[in-house]
Amino acid sequence: MQASRTLRRPANSRVIRREEESSTPSVARSYGMEYLPISEEQFALLIDRKAWFDAPVKKLLAFCATEQPESCAKAYGGYYTSSLGAVLWNA
Repeated sequence: MQASRTLRRPANSRVIRREEESSTPSVARSYGMEYLPISEEQFALLIDRKAWFDAPVKKLLAFCATEQPESCAKAYGGYYTSSLGAVLWNA
């Protein structure tokens, strides 16, 4: 029978266990830690061709063209907005 091994955390390490926090670079920095991304995700919003010309969609696209989304993304860190508002596929 093997003896059980206890894993110990180094004294200078920190563990984040707050449910309200996500794993973004800004959270890591707030703890004085380096952020190491483990995956990369993309998000695409599908809009019906007829809805493209509706006022709410036009308002959303106008907002995407401002500097506000980019400045918010830079503040959080780790988010890229280079293709925000771009049409990726049109059929």
